[in-house]
Amino acid sequence: MQSIPIKFYRRVLLTVAISVMGIIASSPATLTAPTKTQLLSRKCTTSGYIGRRQRDVSIGREVYTSQFNMIANSNEKLRARVACDITKPQPGAFKTLYLEMGVDDADRNSDTVVTVFFNGEEVLNKAVQKGPVKKVSLDVRNVRSATIEVWTPDRYGNSVHFVKAELLK
Repeated sequence: MQSIPIKFYRRVLLTVAISVMGIIASSPATLTAPTKTQLLSRKCTTSGYIGRRQRDVSIGREVYTSQFNMIANSNEKLRARVACDITKPQPGAFKTLYLEMGVDDADRNSDTVVTVFFNGEEVLNKAVQKGPVKKVSLDVRNVRSATIEVWTPDRYGNSVHFVKAELLK
């Protein structure tokens, strides 16, 4: 019985491996990443101070690009609020509301409360303080409207920066 040279096996295995990797890389499962839509790109109403200018901030001693920020203090009768219709293009089109938020390292050290409402019902009430970015992922499959409110008991207030506020399909 004659043995086949090792070089031949290596060449065959390499060809098979490249073919398999090509099939995996082009399969639909690997090409469909979640589609992201910025929350504030939807039809939204606002009250209080909502800064829509992107800027770099230090949160938890790391640099992030803030997509928008919300400021409220106890002297204001209105909390900072953004309410968005998330039913377009069709109800149930989005699966997740993903938020990354934090307080600028340069702000005062006081609690700021972020509250999220879906269809008018409170689903999240979270104290956000200086430190690492807080990450929140919420199911929005049966949600028509999403509202984010920011409030603080401190009369000077803090600015909560939203590094990400995305609706995922």
